[in-house]
Amino acid sequence: MTFRLIERLFHRSFGFDAGYRYNAFRLRGFNLQKQAMATKFQCGNIPQNLHRFATYAGLMSYLGLSMNETKDDEGGTRRRIEETVKFAVFNHQKGDTDKAEQQFHLALKMAQESLDDQAITYIYDAMANFALETGQLDKAEKLFLETTKRLIQNGTPTDDDSILEISVKLAEIFTMKGKTDEAETGFIYCIENLQKKLDSGIIDDNTTMLLAMCHDSYGRFLMEVNRFKEAIKYFEQALDACRRINGPMHPQTLVLINNLGSASYMSGEYSAAVDHLKNAANIARVTGSSDVSAYYRNLGMIYMEMGDRKSVV
Repeated sequence: MTFRLIERLFHRSFGFDAGYRYNAFRLRGFNLQKQAMATKFQCGNIPQNLHRFATYAGLMSYLGLSMNETKDDEGGTRRRIEETVKFAVFNHQKGDTDKAEQQFHLALKMAQESLDDQAITYIYDAMANFALETGQLDKAEKLFLETTKRLIQNGTPTDDDSILEISVKLAEIFTMKGKTDEAETGFIYCIENLQKKLDSGIIDDNTTMLLAMCHDSYGRFLMEVNRFKEAIKYFEQALDACRRINGPMHPQTLVLINNLGSASYMSGEYSAAVDHLKNAANIARVTGSSDVSAYYRNLGMIYMEMGDRKSVV
């Protein structure tokens, strides 16, 4: 099975305002290939990381860093730090990773010289996301761990959403590094703790969507280790949350429907896969999605596997 994760940066998916705290809700499509097949079930053109909503802004909001919050920053250092990080993100978006990394380091130096602990923590998190996006897994892991340590040292509870969000990213890193036991332990830990918070009566869209992130990430992990039927359960839960909060026509909802169709297809549940992909394709057509052709190609691949060439046409 070929498993390709393609990311499209800096697009909003879950529709939260800038106050939403998390940096890496990464719901991706699949580019799947059954080992016995020469043809691929392609989802590579489907939007993967639509949520990015100015990717690196998440932890800044959580820490209370804001361009408008300057009462303790008469020299405007924090403002300059934020602007430098924004330029780093902009250059990353343009593909100039060398310049982006230089600006991240400049922002970190400014924060360290001004002894701004909150800004330092935010920049570590931003640099960790940058390292993850550019495939520097060891560096990303180290920076995420440092960010977690700093948050805990500053009094953040270990079950706080900000720490659990980082834990999901660490689990994804472990997956990419082939550390499947550590990855699965991390996913389950995050899911159990977030579910416990929601079961206690907490009604919070951020926590709900972070749990959906965990369900999707764990579902993709299960696909990676060929546990397709188990993956269906977690994709269904992620899709349910996304529909409730974003609505049935949202682009991220379509990505999740596609993922569910992928898992059904890989499980040999072709009828269910057809239903999911028909649904995604129809919604994409009605909403004018630029990815409608990708959904129809996926649907066509299922029909081909079923031997239903008439429906392909």
